Amino acid sequence: MLPRFFAQLKEGIDETVRALGEALSESDDSNPSAAPVVDYSQYLECDESSLRAIAECYNQDADDEQRENEFDNAIELYTKGIELRCQDEELNATMYTKRAKVHFSVENYRAALSDARCAREFEANRLEAIEIGASACIELGSYKEAVTWCDEGLAIDDRNRTLRKLKTGALTLHANQPGIDDDTLRGIADGYNKDGDAELRKDEFNSAIDLYTKGINVTCKDDQLSALLYANRASVYLLVGDFDAALRDAKCAWKCQPTLLKAIEKGASACFELARYEEAIAWCEDGLAVSFHVKTNT
Repeated sequence: MLPRFFAQLKEGIDETVRALGEALSESDDSNPSAAPVVDYSQYLECDESSLRAIAECYNQDADDEQRENEFDNAIELYTKGIELRCQDEELNATMYTKRAKVHFSVENYRAALSDARCAREFEANRLEAIEIGASACIELGSYKEAVTWCDEGLAIDDRNRTLRKLKTGALTLHANQPGIDDDTLRGIADGYNKDGDAELRKDEFNSAIDLYTKGINVTCKDDQLSALLYANRASVYLLVGDFDAALRDAKCAWKCQPTLLKAIEKGASACFELARYEEAIAWCEDGLAVSFHVKTNT
């Protein structure tokens, strides 16, 4: 482990610099602008390896303080490490992420969001920083921004359950805001639909059903999108063997959009599995009529 005397040495240098600054400012109180400009960096000169070692000591000490729930001390130590501005991008991203986490713990959400952004300036794909950023946005009521954070994280790891849960929560909260317009509602429902598709591709059937259901419950006024959500959920119900539910959803999809072939196919398939053969034939005849009409008008 790196020697802790680096950290103690840095604190001593900091105190010396502060004392020197106070002495210089007191030397000419009547005309502060006449005070010479001093470059304090000369007192802090050291090679990059030593600078990184000191920053790592601050990082480790801050970790110890955080484990003891000494959050103010932890923030101060992470800050000292960050202010060294060493060239190790991973270490800087780590310290910003950890400080963001502490800020979030003490409900300082704006600071947490700011630190999460800074962490990503060093490592854009750092998922923990993205999770903190999304969480902070939700707490601040910035639900659309939270969804953006989640989408960026899911583009890196589409199986990240934390981000999936955060995105679902942000979409739900956004949809429940008073006075929300139809276009926004449609965007929220479409987001649920796409996320449901992603879960279905991974054979995460229960998660897919949950997401399609959330999209349906948004109750946007786009009948075509509503029909697609019902038809997609019907597809999943067929895969898991819940044929009654699949048939109900196929009928709901058909009511929203009678020409949606996917809904008709799911209705026919569900009826066949339920041994309701005459009804299955009726669905098929309806689908053939729709298909013929589409072909003759294209």
